[in-house]
Amino acid sequence: MHIYYVIVKKALVNLLNKRSLIICKIIFYFSFYYSSILFYLTLDIVQSPDFEKYYNYFEFYSGSINKTNLEQGNIYFFLSYFFAFIINQLELSLSLNEILNISIYFVNSIIFLFGCIGLIKYISIYKYSARNIYIVFSIICFMPSSVVLRASFKPEIFAFACIGWMLYFTNLFINNKNTYDSLRLALLSSILLTLKISIALIIGFIIFLELLINHKKIK
Repeated sequence: MHIYYVIVKKALVNLLNKRSLIICKIIFYFSFYYSSILFYLTLDIVQSPDFEKYYNYFEFYSGSINKTNLEQGNIYFFLSYFFAFIINQLELSLSLNEILNISIYFVNSIIFLFGCIGLIKYISIYKYSARNIYIVFSIICFMPSSVVLRASFKPEIFAFACIGWMLYFTNLFINNKNTYDSLRLALLSSILLTLKISIALIIGFIIFLELLINHKKIK
C-alpha cells in the first residue's frame, strides 16, 4: 500500500511541476510580447544614437549610394532592410519613419527572443530550476539593458543573440564530441567575426572564461 502511495505522490508532484513550468513559460513569452509592443509604442527607434550613421546601409541596399564607408558586417542591417522592403510593398500608406520603426523593432525582437532562448538552454545545463530561469527572463524583458538592445539600430543585439547559443554548443561539443554541434558553433562564430571585431573579441573572451572555469581539463 505504501508503494502505491509513493507512486501516486510522485505522479502528482510531477504533474504540478509540469503545470507550473508551463505557466512560467507562458509568463515569459507574454512578458516578451508585451514589452516588445510597449517599447514599439513608446520609443522611436529613428531617434536612437547612431541611427543616421547606420542608415547608410539602407541607402546602400536600395542603390542610393555606392558604399557605406562603415566596417560593420551586413547580416543585421540587411535583415532590417529586407523586412522594411517587404512592409513597404504590403502597406504603401505608411510613412518611411513608420516602416523603419516596424521593421527594425520586429527584427530586434526576434533576435532578442532567439538570444533569450539560447541563454535559457545554456543555463539549464547547470541544473537550475527551469521555472526560476523563465521567471528571471520574464523580468529581464523589462530591464533597461533589454530596452537599449531592442530600441537601438545597432549590431550589438546580434552578440546577445549568439552568446548563449555559442556557450551551449560549446558545452555540447565538449561533452558529446558531436560534429553537428561543432558546425553550428562554427557558423555562429563566422557570423560574429564578420559582424564587428570588438564584438568578436568580447565573445571570444567570454568563451575562453567558460573553458577556463568550467572545463579545466581541456588543454
